[in-house]
Amino acid sequence: MNRRHSAYCLVGYAVRFGIIMGLHLNVPQNQLPSRELQEHRNRVWWTAYILDRSWACMLGKPVSIQDEDIDVNLPSTIPWSSESTTEDFADTDYLIASLRIANLGAQITGSIYSRRTHGSSFSCRVQQAHGQINWFVSGGNKRTSARSVPGIYPRGSKARRHEK
Repeated sequence: MNRRHSAYCLVGYAVRFGIIMGLHLNVPQNQLPSRELQEHRNRVWWTAYILDRSWACMLGKPVSIQDEDIDVNLPSTIPWSSESTTEDFADTDYLIASLRIANLGAQITGSIYSRRTHGSSFSCRVQQAHGQINWFVSGGNKRTSARSVPGIYPRGSKARRHEK
């Protein structure tokens, strides 16, 4: 049985629960001194974000939270400690690449399928989407800064301040 709409709803609930728990916001180090726990929080948030963006893109639906409302660091590779194992924070590159793909898909879906008034014609928006895909495929996704993805953390947003 096809449950894609149920999956979209459940992922939306996960994002909203994450918002209620404050996962979309950075926690000051004096409130959560463990770097490992901070990284786990970040990764839980970004995993829900990726799933939300992916399902929204697949179904042509809106996302649960706008990037401007997110103020949490991207996943990072942290040094191994006695509290964590090497597997705890593996695949940072994969997680960030997944985040980039999900964000790009959501941007394109929003640009093409959104009902809001756009400043450009439909064909222009399709060409822009094609350009974004070409950028990604040509290696633009391999930039060193995870925040260099077009559209993630627009200029002046809160989250851009946490760029490393």
